Amino acid sequence: MQLYIAIQKRSVVPENRVIELAIDNQTVRISYDEICKARQNLIEALNRLNTLVIGRDNIHRVLMVTLVAHENAVLIGPKGCAKTFTIECLSKLINAKFYKYLLTRFTTDTEVLGVYNVKKIIEEGRLERSWTELVNCDIAFFDEIFKANSAILNALLSLLNERVLYDPYSGQKVKTNIISVFGASNEVPQEEELQALYDRFVVRIFLDYLSDDDAILRALISRWIMEREVLSPVASASDVRKLHYYARYILGGELEGSSVKFVELFHESAVPIIKDLRARGIVVSDRTLIEKLPKLVAAYCALYGVSLSVIYNAVLDLVPHLAEDASQYRDLVKYVEDSFGEVWYLHKLLVRAREAYWHGKLDHAAEICQQILMEDFSKIARDKPAASFRLKLIYDDARALLSKIRAPKKAA
Repeated sequence: MQLYIAIQKRSVVPENRVIELAIDNQTVRISYDEICKARQNLIEALNRLNTLVIGRDNIHRVLMVTLVAHENAVLIGPKGCAKTFTIECLSKLINAKFYKYLLTRFTTDTEVLGVYNVKKIIEEGRLERSWTELVNCDIAFFDEIFKANSAILNALLSLLNERVLYDPYSGQKVKTNIISVFGASNEVPQEEELQALYDRFVVRIFLDYLSDDDAILRALISRWIMEREVLSPVASASDVRKLHYYARYILGGELEGSSVKFVELFHESAVPIIKDLRARGIVVSDRTLIEKLPKLVAAYCALYGVSLSVIYNAVLDLVPHLAEDASQYRDLVKYVEDSFGEVWYLHKLLVRAREAYWHGKLDHAAEICQQILMEDFSKIARDKPAASFRLKLIYDDARALLSKIRAPKKAA
C-alpha cells in the first residue's frame, strides 16, 4: 500500500487527449471534452432523479454506476415504494428507449419476445419471430421478475448474460442494444430454479417505505408541484455509452504518470474487505470479485473522476449492494459503518462535492470541501488506524478539488 502514497491522483485521460478502444472489431474514439460533457449530463440527470424520488440519493448513485457499467440491478421491496417509478424516471432523464413488462407465472414467451411470423410458417415451414421492442431498447425493466416461468427463463438468462435474445424453439439468436436490465420484486426468490436468474443481478437494491417526516413532505412537493418541470431529458443513452467505453479504458489502463495499473489498485482496495467478509461468513463469489465488482468501480471512476480516493472508497458504497437479502444488506451496511464509518461519511461528502463541481455549483462544491478539510483527521486515524490511508486520500482529493475551484480562470 505504501507504494501508492506517492502516486499523483490524476485523470487516466489528460486534457486534449483522445482515447481509443477496440469494441466489436471497431475502434471507438472519445475525447476528453466528450467524457466531461457526458459526465456533466449524467450528474444533472442524477440530481434531478434525487429531487423526484426523495431520500434515496445513495441508491440512485449506485443505479447510475450500474448503467455506466452496463450491468444489471434488481430492486427489492414492498409494493408502493417507487421501484418502477424510479427506473421510469431514470430512463426519461437520459432519454432512453424504455421497455417495461409485468411478468406473471402465466406470461408466455410470445408476449415478451414476440409472435411468430405465420406467413413464413405456412409458406416456408420455418419458425421466425417478429421480435418486440425489447430488442431495440436501451433499458429493459421487468416487474415481478421472479415470477418468470420456464418458458421465458432461459431467454432472460441469455439477455442478462450476453445481451442476446434466444428463441428456445427455433434456435434463433438476436443481439440487442440493451445497456442494462432492471428487475423489481417484492421479495428475494427462494425457489432453486430462480437462483441462476437472481445471481445475474450483481447489484441488489433493498428498499422500504419512507419514515422521515421531512422526506415525506419533500416527496409530496416533488410529486404534486415539481415533477413536470423536472422530469424532462437532460442526458442521453449516448452519454451512458461514452462513459461505459471510458470505464472499459480505465479497467485496462494505468494511472497517468505511473506504471501502476487500475486493477492493482482495485486489488489493494477490494480484496482485504472481501476476504474479511468471507471470514465473517458472507459469501462473495470469485465471479463478483474478478468480473463484476471491478467493472462497477471503473464505472464509478468514469462518473466521478479517476483518483486513488475514488478507487479505494467506491468499494465502500458498492459492497452493501452485493447482499443476498435485506438482512444481509443491513449487516453489510453495519460492517462498513463500524469499520469505515467516518471514511464512508467523508467519501460521500466528497462525492457530493464532485457532483456539485460537475454541475457547475462551484460555491457549493467549495463549501463541502471546506467541511471535509475541517474534520479532525488525526483523531479519526487514531481511532481507526486501518482507515488512515483511505482518509489521507479523501483529504488530498478534497484539497485538490478546492484548489481547482479557487484557481484563477485563464483569459479567453
